[in-house]
Amino acid sequence: MLGKLVEFFKGLFGGKGGTQLGSGNVSTSVARSVTVTAGRDAQHVTVADIVNNITHAAVPPPAFEPRPDEAEILTRLADSRDKTLLLVRLDSVAGFAVLIDAKELAGPRDAEAGLRYVEAVGRLREHKLLVDHAGDGQVFHLSAEGREWARKLRGKCPECGRPTANVGDDPARPPVWECGNARCVRSRWHRDARCPTCGKRPSVVTDGGVNFTSFLCEDGHPFTTSSSKS
Repeated sequence: MLGKLVEFFKGLFGGKGGTQLGSGNVSTSVARSVTVTAGRDAQHVTVADIVNNITHAAVPPPAFEPRPDEAEILTRLADSRDKTLLLVRLDSVAGFAVLIDAKELAGPRDAEAGLRYVEAVGRLREHKLLVDHAGDGQVFHLSAEGREWARKLRGKCPECGRPTANVGDDPARPPVWECGNARCVRSRWHRDARCPTCGKRPSVVTDGGVNFTSFLCEDGHPFTTSSSKS
């Protein structure tokens, strides 16, 4: 155990073998703090400092895995005409609107979706997949890593991972990717589905058959619709 502590203090203070634990070099006060002499400099650390350093050294940051809304932003932005995402302040529940090609990703009355897209933008910024060159917090573009993620995700449904089809009929405009999986809440078959109780979107498909699909909405209400493609 003592050997492990020696190696830890070497790494903590940059020692190359000059740090020693012994008489006159380490003092303890009720096991709450330690004074370590490394060369000419003495540094004082608390037990909390040691635990914090061990925790950060032992637990690497989690790898980025895009959530459905983040995957949608990455692919839609990569396929857009001007390659620009706008974060516009609004007097709404979400506080902002997320726009690509001047089109809002969430409808003006869909506060729940608006909040998810704003959160997705924040997380993509945190992972440096979106960059704000102007520094105004309003205009964003994909970084090199963001473009790489978009290439990986392109042509896949961000919700179920199944292949999507380009249903756009104008080759001069960006592709319009749609999921055809009837058991996926982002499927084209359910794009207009709303809970009759609260008006929110479905969050999960619970059952389905010929001409019907059952859901739980974002607030947990069960409801059933007939499948239709508009």
